[in-house]
Amino acid sequence: MHKISEEEVIEKIFLKGHAIKEFVSPLDIANLVRYLCTNEAKMITGQSLVIDGGWSVH
Repeated sequence: MHKISEEEVIEKIFLKGHAIKEFVSPLDIANLVRYLCTNEAKMITGQSLVIDGGWSVH
């Protein structure tokens, strides 16, 4: 309809104002979950952790 490629939509629309210019991957989510399951994260309680690569700051 708009004659724009998928790559252009991602680059020029979805990621235009994004700080890091890439989507959060399932591995990024898994790494956070893995960390939260460690003893080092035992004092993190009742928090909302934003894992969006800076999306919410623009």
